[in-house]
Amino acid sequence: MDFLFPDREKAACQSPESALLSRSGNEAIFMHENLLEDAASYSRRFGAMIRREREAHGLRLEDLSAATGVGIRFLHDLETGKPTCQIGRSLVVAAAIGLDAIKLLELASEPHDGQGSSR
Repeated sequence: MDFLFPDREKAACQSPESALLSRSGNEAIFMHENLLEDAASYSRRFGAMIRREREAHGLRLEDLSAATGVGIRFLHDLETGKPTCQIGRSLVVAAAIGLDAIKLLELASEPHDGQGSSR
């Protein structure tokens, strides 16, 4: 969060939202759009990873839904990269198919060329 708070004293009493508002209008809008684009990109990559693993285990959406207690609609949204899927439920699904949260974070930080990769 250092990019939002160059002055550490302000950081203690300033929320990210107010830090964005204190920047020039164009700079704040640009930063906000970049964060949204990053979230959408990571969501799509995460969803694709979930789908590959589910299919590799021979599971249907219905099977994974029953095993994890999350709805089929949620699984569909997750696999198609909906950025507003709940992180807790997403991690439950990932763990159920054998994906480790730490490994997911490591994979998220790797460069992505837009093509699917196999594990």
